[in-house]
Amino acid sequence: MNATAVAERQEQASANIEQHPADMLAMIERMAINPNIDTDKLERLIAMKKDMDATAARIAFNAALVKMLPELPAIEKKGTSNNGAYGKWEDIQDAILPVLARHGFFLSFKTATTADSITVTAILRHEAGHDDSTELTLPADKSGSKNNVQAVGSSVSYGKRYTASALLNLRIGGEDDDGASGGTDIISDADKNTLLALIDKHGADVGKFCAYFKIASVSVLPASKFAQAKAMIEAKKK
Repeated sequence: MNATAVAERQEQASANIEQHPADMLAMIERMAINPNIDTDKLERLIAMKKDMDATAARIAFNAALVKMLPELPAIEKKGTSNNGAYGKWEDIQDAILPVLARHGFFLSFKTATTADSITVTAILRHEAGHDDSTELTLPADKSGSKNNVQAVGSSVSYGKRYTASALLNLRIGGEDDDGASGGTDIISDADKNTLLALIDKHGADVGKFCAYFKIASVSVLPASKFAQAKAMIEAKKK
């Protein structure tokens, strides 16, 4: 077969490839061993295959997530601190792992530390190949009589609870009270919207804001901290 005929067959295969994704890998393998193949077209087909695989993995991830979320149980607050009750990480893990496995998911974490903070990243992976992640940066929890190792461990555990909850929309008997809220009244919806608008206006970092006040989200900021938070965001522009 001459080069022109090969090129024509490649063009036809490329035109039909999206209608026959199951045949793409076999076609790429055949093209790869053909000495007359147009390498540029082969590379484009390989890139197309990767994009299609990524899209299929993302679709499978989302479909499995939609089915799984209603099955995730509410987590009872069994942990206690000076500030109130909270859902312990070990209880959350025991409750969610069987459900995650049943739907082909795996949850893992990465941590990074500096002299002043700990960043916890939660990664939710699906067996189809897609993953999603979120992270939270926290100060080392040096409350009480914790040594440096205990302070890091406490913040890592706190970060795992909140990043996992964010990824999976977990219900933990209401918001935890072991952070800065301390069981006190939280801000109103109006105040929350005010802060979110200011954060957007001044380009503030929500993650750093929450880490500073040691809260899971802006909506659980203690009401007593509202004025301080508002002034801090506004000062960013200055």
